[in-house]
Amino acid sequence: MNWFKENKFLGGLLAVTALIAGLLVFLGFKTAASRDLVADDVAAQNDNMTEMKALDPYPTIESVAEKKANLKEVVAKAEAMQAKFLAFRPESLENITVSTFSDRLKQADTSVRAAFDEKDADMPNDAYLGFEQYKGSLPKDSATGILAYELSAIEWLFTELANAEVSKVVNFNRSVLPPEEGKKWDEKPPRRRATKGKSKRRSAPAAPTLPIAKRLPMDLTIQGSEESVRKAIEAIANSQKFFFETRIGRIKNYAPVPSSQGIKRAKIEEVEPDDDFGVVEGDDPAEEAASTFATQILQRVAGGNDVSAYIRLDLLLFDESLKFPAIK
Repeated sequence: MNWFKENKFLGGLLAVTALIAGLLVFLGFKTAASRDLVADDVAAQNDNMTEMKALDPYPTIESVAEKKANLKEVVAKAEAMQAKFLAFRPESLENITVSTFSDRLKQADTSVRAAFDEKDADMPNDAYLGFEQYKGSLPKDSATGILAYELSAIEWLFTELANAEVSKVVNFNRSVLPPEEGKKWDEKPPRRRATKGKSKRRSAPAAPTLPIAKRLPMDLTIQGSEESVRKAIEAIANSQKFFFETRIGRIKNYAPVPSSQGIKRAKIEEVEPDDDFGVVEGDDPAEEAASTFATQILQRVAGGNDVSAYIRLDLLLFDESLKFPAIK
């Protein structure tokens, strides 16, 4: 016989009791898990509070107001600095016709060569202010605006070199800009594929950058006296019209600096007195020769001889679209 049929009440009571016990066990486990989550949350909040208490200043209502005031001051200074940078930005970068750009390029080249001829300075005959590729071709219509701005900066640069009276521009190179190739400024080069048989290294993530300015790279090598090269470099650094960033500068003095041993071994030629006229009292030929030799030494040490300077520049075009956050 079935025991549950004979003891219906007792069987039902056992079933209900088992169900209630299972429910209580389930609720107990769930409550324990929730308790652990709450405990972890409380521990994380305590750790966060401990870190905040260690901050200087501690984040109170007063310190928050002070921090906002400091941020407002920083933003105001940044906006003032940005205004100074934007003063170097041209009033317009609108594209011009390719024929107009070609005419401006010819006029600039003629003007620069006339300035160099006036100062009796040399520059490469085949140079075309860095735009040699446009001697027999025209640029893209979409690039004429930025190229016209760069041309005006290069013409100014060569004019200042002539005014500084450098003796020679050995070479001048201008990097091709993305718009000249129909690309965007922020377009990244294609990623290289991993070579088979070589381990593929994961490159570190690039640091975020702000679109402060676009770079228009160029480099040149000039020769001249120490004074003329110094004037040229000072003109580039102190320009009030164009903002040049000098990335590399290398100066070479072709005249060797004599060593102390070489100076000691140097012999001064003695001047034989003239039998007819004799030697004038007070004029010592040896002292005069020594003075000439010392002057040559000082010229070599101080840069009195012609020097050569290699300079790599970036003409910066500042971006006016960058806006700083407003601190309320």
